[in-house]
Amino acid sequence: MLPFREFWVILKKDILLELRTKEMIVSMLLFVMLTMVIFNYAFSAEKNDLTTFGGGLLWVAFIFTSFLGLNRSFVHEKDEGCLEGLLLSPVDRSVIYVAKMMGNLIFITVVQLAAVPIFTIFFIRYPYYIYWSHVWPFTVGLALSSFGIAGVGTFVATLAANTKRRDLLLP
Repeated sequence: MLPFREFWVILKKDILLELRTKEMIVSMLLFVMLTMVIFNYAFSAEKNDLTTFGGGLLWVAFIFTSFLGLNRSFVHEKDEGCLEGLLLSPVDRSVIYVAKMMGNLIFITVVQLAAVPIFTIFFIRYPYYIYWSHVWPFTVGLALSSFGIAGVGTFVATLAANTKRRDLLLP
């Protein structure tokens, strides 16, 4: 098979498996919503100036939610023996890595697209005062950071899947 075809087969498998089970995306969405609700009660928008720490709250929610999803991304592969099957197949390992990374990137992006409106509802009292000139740099930063989290996180999740204490590497 061609590397591009192998890439699509692995990516399609990951997406179809997640659409069938909905384990990872539902847990990630619930976690990010719960995090936003807790942050809403802990840091009220009326009492504090969100310009100083609002971005930090959003990134804490993104990072921990991504860790949760990355930890779950290889659980099924390891439990069912699919990871060994992928490694034994005549597929270049870089293709396997990139396909798994793109699958994780898709799931992280879906959760981030759901988290930003929730953050806006909870923390920005007047959303019509959003400076639209800041939306483009925020979107670019979000995309680049998602790519970085998915890239490094997939590598660490692969290493963690083969250890007995994988929850210590990816909480």
